Amino acid sequence: MADQRYEERYCAFIDILGFRGLIDRLNEGATPLQALRELLSKVHNPPQENVSALPRSDFRAQSISDAVAFSAACNAAGLGAVIHSVNRLAVDLLRQGFLIRGAIVKDLLYHDEKTVFGQALVRAYQLESTVVRFPRVMVTREVVDDLRAIDDGKSFEQLLRRSDDGPMFVHELRALEMAVLPLQLGRGDTVHSKIDSPKFGGKLIPFGGIADQIQRRFDEATDNPKHFEKVKWFANYWNDTVMRWDIYGLERVKGPGLDPKPAVWGE
Repeated sequence: MADQRYEERYCAFIDILGFRGLIDRLNEGATPLQALRELLSKVHNPPQENVSALPRSDFRAQSISDAVAFSAACNAAGLGAVIHSVNRLAVDLLRQGFLIRGAIVKDLLYHDEKTVFGQALVRAYQLESTVVRFPRVMVTREVVDDLRAIDDGKSFEQLLRRSDDGPMFVHELRALEMAVLPLQLGRGDTVHSKIDSPKFGGKLIPFGGIADQIQRRFDEATDNPKHFEKVKWFANYWNDTVMRWDIYGLERVKGPGLDPKPAVWGE
């Protein structure tokens, strides 16, 4: 396109954790080729539904080996498109047992249909590889400030979470909460049902196998303390989300360091 410029944009760099190990197992014949093809199809064709409804977002996506880069214009539509696509990619890969790690920044970037480069991509990659310890997508302070300014901070509260060690991160399990929230707000019911109940209209069924995938990753990591720490963080994040909404049928991940948090007096 003739109007492409090196300009300030929102940029997300997302790494798919465990991808290299999958390739090694493919060489050994332990990984089905079809499973690898399905995974790559999601990485090389990032989710973009609803993005077309936001023409001002100028959203773009680029696959980079075992990672993907998203970028968009520096406006509310652009930031929404980037976060939406990160969420969808995270959940799609989680269903296949893969976690993601990355960062979202705002900085100078060139991104056309075939090429992406610039300070924004360098910063996002450096944060992902040196700062972001756990399987989550960090959101830098300048992006957090922009999100706070949108919709009087309501979007900020819904889309992000604060980690115990400091950085804000994308609340990638928000899709699970959004499947339950209309029932709780619209009818005043307590969310206390099985995932296949007609009350939920089947919306929670796609989340049913995720706990099994996380449990498998958790059990496989027990002999590798560094990897175990990362999977344990995500397992606790999953457990906290499931327990907060009291949904039967979405199992907790169980194991060392994953005991339910004790109730606090007065809550």
